[in-house]
Amino acid sequence: MLTTDFFTQLFSSAGYYSLFALAIVLIYRTNKVLLFCVGELCALASFIAYSTNDWLNTQSVPFSGLIGVVVAVAIITLISILLLWIIEQMGTTGSHFIGTMITIAFSIVLQGIMSVIWQGEIYRYTVTPLFFNLGDARISGLAIIVGTIGLLLAIGTVMLLKKSRIGYDMQAIADNRTLSTLRGIPVQQRILLIGALVGILSATAGILGASLTSISLENASLSVNAIIAAIIGGLTSPIGAIAGAIVLAIVENITTVFLDSRYATLTPIVLLGIFLVFRPYGLSGKSEHIQRV
Repeated sequence: MLTTDFFTQLFSSAGYYSLFALAIVLIYRTNKVLLFCVGELCALASFIAYSTNDWLNTQSVPFSGLIGVVVAVAIITLISILLLWIIEQMGTTGSHFIGTMITIAFSIVLQGIMSVIWQGEIYRYTVTPLFFNLGDARISGLAIIVGTIGLLLAIGTVMLLKKSRIGYDMQAIADNRTLSTLRGIPVQQRILLIGALVGILSATAGILGASLTSISLENASLSVNAIIAAIIGGLTSPIGAIAGAIVLAIVENITTVFLDSRYATLTPIVLLGIFLVFRPYGLSGKSEHIQRV
């Protein structure tokens, strides 16, 4: 039976999954590199936000929670810019494979940093659940807020890419970097801007997701879900990333309701296998047909 809990959980998970998938797509469409460390970036953001808030509370600093979020987003943004800069530097002599390996190396380093500093502890944000009644149903206001923030930020990112000059430049770079340079587009500046945007999306997704569950190293495993959602939607399509995230959230939540929550961890892999067989280019992708002329 589909209850209000199902729909609120679906709405919230679709919100932060969209941000994960968008971060993957933005990197991939720029340099064909899979961002395997997105889960670690998200987990690190949640740890930093929690620890900053906790320390500021001991100093009786007002708005400590908000400051913690800002600090976390700023740090993850800088790390993302550094990561993309390293990928670009290696890309002048390397390949897309090397770039992907760099993201894997980053994930290992970030895992090590989090293990040393937070020693595998599990924390929880002190957040008011904000339950309210709708008829006979009891709804989590926090889940609604998380889903709303996530989807609004995801849609806003897509609109930025579709309607702004910066978005046009990013699309041109994704299509043909050499031609973009010849046309006077500041390619390196735009690429670093993409890194900043990826950092903001990743940090926000990590903090939103952790506010509903907990803060732990296990959150880094969401990298797999993020990549699968991006593949389902089409690795080069921002709109497809949101669609893929929603599809994954729907199937995961249906699995939890009608089968068992233990099977929900297998859902992304099964869904990926189905798409690779029947629609390998994703929901928004197009197959390529090469003809002899």
